[in-house]
Amino acid sequence: MKETNAIHFGGTNPNGLVMDQELAAYINMSTRKIYQLRSDKEIPYVKCGKKILYRPDKVVEALEKKHGHNYKDN
Repeated sequence: MKETNAIHFGGTNPNGLVMDQELAAYINMSTRKIYQLRSDKEIPYVKCGKKILYRPDKVVEALEKKHGHNYKDN
C-alpha cells in the first residue's frame, strides 16, 4: 500500500482523518467521485490548511442516509 501524508488517529481506525485516496479505497469509490460528492456537499469534510480531510465513518453515514446503500461492505 502506498504511504501518504494523511493524518491518522488510530491507524486504520475509520474514526481517524484520511485524505481523498484513502477514503476512496475505504468505500470502494473513485477519487473523482469523492471530489464530486464533496463539491455537491453530500459528504462531510474538514480543511486543515490546504489539505482536505475526511472521517470515513461520517462519510459512510452521510452516504447511507442519503442513498440507502451500504458503502462500507461493497
